[in-house]
Amino acid sequence: MRKKSLSVHCQNLAVTAAALSATKRLYRTKVYVLVAMSLFSVNRYLGDEYDGSISKDSKSLLLLAKLHLKAKRKQRQGLTGPRIKCSRRYGIHFVEKKRKADNDRNHDSQSTTKKKSKAVILNVCNNMQEPVEDEDNMRKKRGDETQMNEQSETVTGRDAEVERAAEDIPNETLNCSSGFTVIGGFESKPVKKVHRVLPHWLAQPDIISRDMKCKMVPCSQIEGLSVSLLKKLNSDGIQNLFPVQSEVIPAILKSGLQHGLLIGQAGYRPRDVCVSAPTGSGKTLAFVIPIIQVLMKRAVCEIRALALLPTKELAQQVCKVFTSYAEGTTLRVVMVAGQKSFAAERASLSEQSLSPPQIPLQKLLFSATLTQNPEKLQQLGLHQPRLFSSVNHPSSHCPQPSIDNQKPEQFDFPPNLSEFYVPSALSKKPLILLHFILSMKLSPILCFVNSRDTAHRLCLLVKLFGGVQVAEFSSRLSPGGRKKKLKEFEQGKINLLISTDAAARGIDISGVKCVVNYDAPQYIRTYIHRIGRTARAGKPGLAFTILLGVQEKNFLQMVTKAGSFGIQKHVIKPAKLRCMEGRYEQTLQELAGVIKEENANVK
Repeated sequence: MRKKSLSVHCQNLAVTAAALSATKRLYRTKVYVLVAMSLFSVNRYLGDEYDGSISKDSKSLLLLAKLHLKAKRKQRQGLTGPRIKCSRRYGIHFVEKKRKADNDRNHDSQSTTKKKSKAVILNVCNNMQEPVEDEDNMRKKRGDETQMNEQSETVTGRDAEVERAAEDIPNETLNCSSGFTVIGGFESKPVKKVHRVLPHWLAQPDIISRDMKCKMVPCSQIEGLSVSLLKKLNSDGIQNLFPVQSEVIPAILKSGLQHGLLIGQAGYRPRDVCVSAPTGSGKTLAFVIPIIQVLMKRAVCEIRALALLPTKELAQQVCKVFTSYAEGTTLRVVMVAGQKSFAAERASLSEQSLSPPQIPLQKLLFSATLTQNPEKLQQLGLHQPRLFSSVNHPSSHCPQPSIDNQKPEQFDFPPNLSEFYVPSALSKKPLILLHFILSMKLSPILCFVNSRDTAHRLCLLVKLFGGVQVAEFSSRLSPGGRKKKLKEFEQGKINLLISTDAAARGIDISGVKCVVNYDAPQYIRTYIHRIGRTARAGKPGLAFTILLGVQEKNFLQMVTKAGSFGIQKHVIKPAKLRCMEGRYEQTLQELAGVIKEENANVK
């Protein structure tokens, strides 16, 4: 009995000590809560029904009352309650819990060592939710079940009172302030796409008239044109200027090339000029005349103008025009195209030097296929450019076009050009070319192929067939040989000139009535430059393209999207070719022998 009473007495002492410890922890909890409330004053929104009816002091008292009730509830729930620290600054509750180890299975009176563990639970304080509690009490004894049940009943009754009192406090008072960072709640919002807009100078160019005959302007009406150049134009039989010339020449003269100095308005750097006009519209004369007029007054001989051309033949043609209009002046025109030795070309430039670097550079761009891509034009480093174009652009009242929604590039085709495509099999293509010359009497014809080997073999085939004066124009010939062939073609001594794309860029070949694309071009720019060798200066012209069955769809789509007026289908009936088939088969056998002999000589 003495042992039993001593055990009960020790047990009562342990319970009393645990109660004192819990009371001490609860006191600390209250201190933490009061300190947090006094340091961090937060204005809370209580809802529309509380606006103006509850003061700030009342709100604080309500919140403090609820926290006080919660603290009492924790005190009655058990002897081992969790410690709560509330950090208002970061909007996060830290809950620290202690777990105690179970006693031995034999229910010895001696207390075992307590195992301590801390668990941190992060809780976003949207509604100041009650922290999670660990209800798994490790120190339950069989003899205390009745006492714990009574305490739980008492706590349950008091919790109901606390909950009813808490219902009277609006939830808005417990919300965190707007300055806290709330984790989560991200909503996917559609991002509005930003459309890139074309620059104003590219979207709204100066329009050049497409009517080359009715919109011609007399040379005497061109503002700023010198008297000596007017006389030179009259001596060459030029009384009127084409629309591109009448628009661009005054603009270049006003932009900065005045009184022999490259100075724009108010002394600033002159604007660059871009011109997009169809082939044969007079672009060469549009930049030759203003350059000659400005440089003819300069006394110091320096390299002041540089013209860059894509091919040697075009360089020869432009050099010829510059030399013609520089007669009677102190200007000297030199061409550097690799036709002479490097030492000779260097000697021709050794006496001159480039203009001083402090003088600004004005760029003049002329092309029938000028790109409309602003990213590519930006690489040229243009300064406040001004665009002259005969391509249809959106009107001024329409919104500026977007780069993302921009249509495929469109170009200006010669207005007097008639385009046709001829369906054919691969073996019938030479017969169709012979049919154009011998039966349709289309002469002279400029025929384009994709390689110099094709040009050579086709030229040999037509020569062996007979009845046609034919020549080839490719890199197989020397520069002097190509120049001689072009001259004979212009004089009418050659009826058919078979050429690669070397003759397709900008060369003005007089008398070309028909262009034949023996090999279909792969790119639209190649097609435009090829057919631009005819229908020049407002004259009529024909363009035929021989297409295989697999090429028709892609080629027609390419031409239509580029802005063609309409390409028509021209069908040649097989009966019209039968009269030449016998001679054609015999010519093929002869051609095989000639090519075999040439290959043997090369080896």
